[in-house]
Amino acid sequence: MDDPGTFSSELVLRAGWWRQFVQEAVAVAWSAGTVVASWIVWARWERAVELLVIAVLLSAWCLYAGASWVRRGLRRLRLFRSGIPTLVLDDLGARVRHPFGNLDGAYLAWTECAAVVVSRPPTAGRVPDSFRAYVELVPLAPDRVEGTPSRADQRTGILDRSPADVRMVWLELTGVGRTAAEAAEWIRARRPGLTVVDSLGGQSARTE
Repeated sequence: MDDPGTFSSELVLRAGWWRQFVQEAVAVAWSAGTVVASWIVWARWERAVELLVIAVLLSAWCLYAGASWVRRGLRRLRLFRSGIPTLVLDDLGARVRHPFGNLDGAYLAWTECAAVVVSRPPTAGRVPDSFRAYVELVPLAPDRVEGTPSRADQRTGILDRSPADVRMVWLELTGVGRTAAEAAEWIRARRPGLTVVDSLGGQSARTE
């Protein structure tokens, strides 16, 4: 369990994550079966050019889908093996890191935090379904955040923001770790006086 004075979001597998993995595996297996069937049809029947083109296209698509699935699986394995939380909140400040980026992340002291925003990404439908909410710790000034921006930071595309602006954005990764609502609840309980703007719960309030 967490220390009462610390909130930590570690990447721990949940049932939803396994379901997604199994669904992807079934899709890849079905695609591979379709490719095998298309080649059998071409070999046993007329060996028409049209059938050959279809078989080749299906094979190329299957190879692409399978390679993508393997890459995602290896990336997830690396994430879980890292053992480093994506979000840590304590009495001094907050440390945030992107699960697919720099393991060191970025840090902001509470004394340098102007507000906290809890919301859903504005790019719904254009980002992975895994990212359904985020928590942003807004600094008093950009230079108050400790951490180096990265052009490869995936959060820039999810939020349509610059690399420097997204350093203190924590993404809720569906199926693993904690939720944005849990993080907001911890902040309200432990940081009295800090403004929390929460569009998930339809509320905007200063914690008491």
